[in-house]
Amino acid sequence: MSHYLTVVYTINDAKAFEPTRKKIFEDFHDSGGRPVAATAVSLDHEMQRMHWIEQAAGSIDDYYDLREMIDYIVSHPDIGNVSDLDELRGH
Repeated sequence: MSHYLTVVYTINDAKAFEPTRKKIFEDFHDSGGRPVAATAVSLDHEMQRMHWIEQAAGSIDDYYDLREMIDYIVSHPDIGNVSDLDELRGH
């Protein structure tokens, strides 16, 4: 049985993070039966993206409005710096 661990790094100093980034990408490949493998990498804050989807699902009743908002959330290029759903809506 496989297990998963999601980690979000906040990188305030790209130069200091470089050795960690290299290690992550050395481990990034199909698991292929290996004991441990990094199998997904994102350049954004995917936990925050899920938070905004959950917030939208709990606050938007109209199906088409919710669908549109989820499209905004999923396609937003810098979701880690969004402060609230109104910012996503463009208000």
